[in-house]
Amino acid sequence: MIHGRIALTRRALREDEVQVWSASLTVPPAASARLGATLTEDEHGRANRFVFDQHRARFVVARAFLRDVLARLLDRAPASIRFRYEAAGKPRLDGHAEGDGSGLRFNLSHSGDIALLAVTRGRDVGVDVEVLRPVPDACELAERYFSPADSAALRSLPGSEREAAFLRCWTLKEAYVKAVGDGLTMPLDRFEVGCTSEQERPLLRFLDETPEAGRWTLRVLDLGPDAVGALAVEGQGWSVARYQWSA
Repeated sequence: MIHGRIALTRRALREDEVQVWSASLTVPPAASARLGATLTEDEHGRANRFVFDQHRARFVVARAFLRDVLARLLDRAPASIRFRYEAAGKPRLDGHAEGDGSGLRFNLSHSGDIALLAVTRGRDVGVDVEVLRPVPDACELAERYFSPADSAALRSLPGSEREAAFLRCWTLKEAYVKAVGDGLTMPLDRFEVGCTSEQERPLLRFLDETPEAGRWTLRVLDLGPDAVGALAVEGQGWSVARYQWSA
């Protein structure tokens, strides 16, 4: 763990803190079988819908990763965690976990071999990660999906910076959409986040009148040379604690 070995209990997550956990989704077969035993029948059914073995295995590890971190924070067995899903598919803790006063909110994202999990108390949160890869049509995609200002900002960058900037902008937008729970029903061109590498963005700018901007803070996550990530968190005055999960 980046912050050392700690005993995770509910007291380990403060109300002014956002825990961001990173995980590799490639694990030895023995560990994969052990982790898979913590999933529900429904989760195994979802895993079996993947065509490729690699994607199926990554889904299983990602769900086990989510269960393990939440179980430690709740001081429960991973297999005992239950979820309910809102209309747009955003998961929440269900049953005993929802009613025990913990106030845990969470969001999970994975891309390639990398998974990110953000956990808070009493604050809605969204997280997104994208493995860096060639995006030769970045400007065309930005014109199609981003606001005019975000698209113009991307075009103004040197060509060598555009692909990373496009993915950074995409993760910021996706993190916000996931935080508010609207799934892909919210057009990404409705709001602006900017394409710079500036770490924290206190406000969003919406193209229509809405009080939403003042409720959220966006942050770019430093994930090294191979990926970009972003957080969207309700409110201000919070700090990020980073941890590395291992199977």
